[in-house]
Amino acid sequence: MPEFRNSTAAGRVKAAAARLAAAAARVASTSPPDPVVDPPVAAPEPVEAVRPAPPAGVPVFFLPLHGPASSGEGVLYRPALLGSARVHFSSPGDGIDLWEAVALLAPLGDDLGDAPWDEAETLPLPEPALEERPDPAGRFAPLPSPAERAESYEIWSRALSDVLRRGRVLTLLSCRTLGMTSKPGESEAGFRTRLAEPARGRRDEAIETLRGRTAARIAGLQNDLRAARERAEARPAPRRPGALPKMIALAAAAIGALFGRGTAGAGPIGSGALAPSEARRGEARPEGAIEILTREIASLEMELRNETTRLEAEIDPASGLRLEERTLRPGPGDIAVGRLALVWTPWRLAPDGSEQPAFR
Repeated sequence: MPEFRNSTAAGRVKAAAARLAAAAARVASTSPPDPVVDPPVAAPEPVEAVRPAPPAGVPVFFLPLHGPASSGEGVLYRPALLGSARVHFSSPGDGIDLWEAVALLAPLGDDLGDAPWDEAETLPLPEPALEERPDPAGRFAPLPSPAERAESYEIWSRALSDVLRRGRVLTLLSCRTLGMTSKPGESEAGFRTRLAEPARGRRDEAIETLRGRTAARIAGLQNDLRAARERAEARPAPRRPGALPKMIALAAAAIGALFGRGTAGAGPIGSGALAPSEARRGEARPEGAIEILTREIASLEMELRNETTRLEAEIDPASGLRLEERTLRPGPGDIAVGRLALVWTPWRLAPDGSEQPAFR
């Protein structure tokens, strides 16, 4: 009996262990899989309801908010640096002594360095109206740490002076022919209009000088032509070439035969006669001079017409006058930095997180 009870108890233990193992297997097969871990998402840019404060003494302004907000849109103010200055351009020879106002707006981002003006935009003048209070519903982006230090604004003021001295130029138009320069802000069309009257005076003066010089030369040639014609008219009618020398030779031969001389005696008599070629040259000299002088006068008259046409086209203010660009740059003492202020620029913040500037 004791052995039977022991064997029965052992069977019961084994059966209970089997039931526990089966239950554990069922639990393991029905347990959910390990959860999938999403990659980390960058934290959104912190936005503050309270405006960050710059160092004491730094002026703070707000650009006006343009246009009504759409449904669900918010207003986010981002910091920027506003720099105002006056730039001096001088050219005493051209009568230019100009102080030009300029305003730059530079965003203050996280990567802000000593030269924020590299990304600045030039604002149209006059400067936009600045407000002293933000939109009540506006929130603010954080202020970069350099903008929280007073010495940064001194560095940025010097950087503004340097960037204006290196990059600001005044472009003018110059006309060398008339020795004139355009005025600051004058267009090419306006400058050519202003050149019209002095150009006509210069053109008329040049043409008059040319005509006077050419007329003197033509007058000298006409005097020579008149003299050549007078010489040609004063000359006797030319003899028939070779007739007189032949008659002299025949007479000499007859006399020699009569007095018993040979024909050798004809040499001294005939040698005094003018050779036919020399006679022709002498007779043709006035006529040749007349032809040459006539051609020279016609050539001078043609030259006068061509040169007059060239001068009229070259000194035509509408198109003929050549204009060149001139650039004036400020010197080290020609930059006067005025106001340097922290300006908050408004942006429209859409529900999907996109932004659009609301100050332009």
